Amino acid sequence: MSYASELDLEEELEEEYPFSLPWREAEFETPADAGKTVAGFNRFSEDIALLPETERRKLQAIPQEIKQSLSGDPGNKPVTHVLMVGHADRDIARENREPGFLQFISERRALAVYFYLSCQLGGPLASGIRWIRVGRGARVLAVPNARTEAERRRNRRVLIVLGRNAELPVLEPSQNQDAGLAQARFRGFFEAALQGTSGQFDRPYIAVAQAREIAERVVRRIDQRIRAMQGCPEDFRQDIEPYLKDALSGTASKFSDPEAVVNKALEAAEHARYFATAPQMKKFQWEKATLPQSMDIDCDPQGRVPGGPANHVLCRQHGHILDTAEKKVIAKDLDDYKKRFPRSR
Repeated sequence: MSYASELDLEEELEEEYPFSLPWREAEFETPADAGKTVAGFNRFSEDIALLPETERRKLQAIPQEIKQSLSGDPGNKPVTHVLMVGHADRDIARENREPGFLQFISERRALAVYFYLSCQLGGPLASGIRWIRVGRGARVLAVPNARTEAERRRNRRVLIVLGRNAELPVLEPSQNQDAGLAQARFRGFFEAALQGTSGQFDRPYIAVAQAREIAERVVRRIDQRIRAMQGCPEDFRQDIEPYLKDALSGTASKFSDPEAVVNKALEAAEHARYFATAPQMKKFQWEKATLPQSMDIDCDPQGRVPGGPANHVLCRQHGHILDTAEKKVIAKDLDDYKKRFPRSR
């Protein structure tokens, strides 16, 4: 299908499925005169090198303006944060084929501008600035009823706002620490979930959105469990979270429902922590212990040792050999038993 034919198709679809801009989105859109707009991206691209020369020059001037603000010269108010708002042109045909694509490409454009600006500034200067990357999809159009390619290019843009005010929200030191810990927990679960969703979904923005929802659900679920247990056992979070991260990477690759992902991962994590690793630690301890010793409280006799007397049995829990008459552990395993009791065979 030619580009002109696709445009005709989009116009027909617009009449049947019109896009609407919710008033709340419009209300909070940053005013055009509050920043600098770089427009003219190719239709499905975020490549800055393909921008018109005039737009690239606009972008090239911004790092210099930021550097000047940080020079310490009198009258210069330093830039503390940079907001980059990416936008897409309305493209109903592509959005129908790939729901979420317009939001994705708008975010990619904001990301491309971030990479450019931060690299031009260099590490030390860039690290001192808060970079805020936002995508608006095609919800806020510079030309709402664009008909020509030139008008559509005006919609494919990134708004860049240089902020010189204090970062919001304002937090007390303890609140800031709590927020940092919450972010670290979320990131750990998000990274684990992304290992699974990126293998299940072929569209990266769907994989990322799914992983984010899973991570948010996991954090809420653990906090709910702890509140329900009234903080007991105290080490529940510390014990369970490492196993939960590992389990998430597997369940996220299999189940498309985030709730199912969380439920299955939590069940696996709890079982692994309390019925696999803890007994295994005890097993390692018994392997290193000097024998014979008294049986452990959780020893589980399961069957007679082949060739041995009736009171010499295997322990299901730890894998060692028990003397049920003496209630002692007498060998670490079958090989050790053969060495200690050769005549029993």
